[in-house]
Amino acid sequence: MGGLGKTTVAQMVYKDDSIVRNFDLRAWVCVSDNFDIYKILRDTAESITGNKYENPSNVDVLANQVKEMLIGKKYLLVLDDLGNEDVGDWEKLNSYLVHGGMGSKILVTTRSQKVASVVGGKSHDLEKLSDDICWSIIEGKILCRGGKENEKYWN
Repeated sequence: MGGLGKTTVAQMVYKDDSIVRNFDLRAWVCVSDNFDIYKILRDTAESITGNKYENPSNVDVLANQVKEMLIGKKYLLVLDDLGNEDVGDWEKLNSYLVHGGMGSKILVTTRSQKVASVVGGKSHDLEKLSDDICWSIIEGKILCRGGKENEKYWN
């Protein structure tokens, strides 16, 4: 289900000081609906370098360039909103990413339990918050500064 906070939680992890300190490289790639290995590798390279990446002639050239960036480096790669359930596609992509140093991690956000199963590793399900908890969060954010004065916006 969308809107549960999967991306927000992943962003919090990605930006956490202990993560920044403990990984040599970090990359964030929004995959969404189109699982294009070439685009994922290009976006990974751009995220690592912080620069627009020149488009190599084919996926093998690009894969070798990403491999060179990852070799011996402990990295965290976030693949946000992965939706492709094809095992073969995942295995092919993963074969390009296995060159990092010990402790490298790939964090995947997905709406699909099947994708989570295909990717493997640990899976954590986020559940919808109750209306009372949602209201409590909104109320706390709105009323935390200015107290009663902000109540006029809800009347």
